Amino acid sequence: MLFHFFSMKTNFESKKLEKKENVDDHSNKSELVGQTATEEKKSLSVAERETRIVKCNEESELQYVFVKPMENKYWTSWKDALLYEKGLQLMGESESQDAILCFEALVGHPKNAKLPTNIQLSDVWRMLGECQMENECELLAIAAFEQCLKMNHNDVLAMVKLAMAYANEGDSNKVIHYLCMCLQRNGTYKQWLDRHHKTYPNEANANIAFELIDLYLGIAVDEKETNVETHKILGVLYSVTTDFSKATDQFKICVRLQPDNHALWNQLGACLSNAGLFKSALDAYQKAIDRRPNYVRALTNMAVAHFNDKHFDTSCQYYLKALLQNPNADVWEDFASTLRAANKGKIADLILAYPEKRDIKQIWLLCIQH
Repeated sequence: MLFHFFSMKTNFESKKLEKKENVDDHSNKSELVGQTATEEKKSLSVAERETRIVKCNEESELQYVFVKPMENKYWTSWKDALLYEKGLQLMGESESQDAILCFEALVGHPKNAKLPTNIQLSDVWRMLGECQMENECELLAIAAFEQCLKMNHNDVLAMVKLAMAYANEGDSNKVIHYLCMCLQRNGTYKQWLDRHHKTYPNEANANIAFELIDLYLGIAVDEKETNVETHKILGVLYSVTTDFSKATDQFKICVRLQPDNHALWNQLGACLSNAGLFKSALDAYQKAIDRRPNYVRALTNMAVAHFNDKHFDTSCQYYLKALLQNPNADVWEDFASTLRAANKGKIADLILAYPEKRDIKQIWLLCIQH
């Protein structure tokens, strides 16, 4: 299976399945959801949250959609000066769902939220974006990172995260835009350009990605200490140009510098997958999961790698693990494709025909029974 475009989550080259208005067999419907009116109402309420779509305003800017306050157990804790630290702790403990709720409570009260003295609201938006990205909610992540940049135009970490997120969405123009922005707003990069009498690249140039690679390579060579962010940027750029071998080399440098960083191991795995090295990708994804067991993105990437290796039942198990952690994850159609490959087409029909009534635990039981 070839990969059309770089993705920090592995690209899944299968046709999106259209929802069927009629499925062949409705006999398992009651196994997926309860039948009473009260339960159905509750299910629909949850579905509204789990299928949140990032809305666009008139200027086509992505707008972040919050969990309903009544469903956020931390919403009234915005006065707690330790809530930000609580969110970080939950992230470290692989409890990203609760971490998201902490950060949403803080950014949802921008004028009154209590933050540590060295933390700005823009930092909370960036952490919220990181949680959503790891949770396979790409558009929500993008909306959060863009809010961060609105508040702090020089947040280079957010720029790099946006470049990665747009790479996942297949938008190479946005990838280039944010990596050009890094050159302009990162003080160290800007000094290097000035010192070497380099001009800022023109984003309209057809060879802009290669120009950026040359510039960032020059920066990497001159850096006194190897900088993970620079090599991460190079990894993204090489992937944009589909040179996955060189992209892999860059992320190998990154994991050597930060061997405990779960996200870097996942990104290395994505590059290996895009290069067709699925077994090596599995090893990298496993290292990511070892460091963060409930890491939704790595779990879904592991599912894709097993799919590509024709291990369809194992792939299904990893999708189920990911969806147990985050039913919002945008992987349901890929999961359905895998179910069909594993001869579980009836289950695939059900989850696509009744998206508002999905019960992942019941689906897990159905998979075991079939």
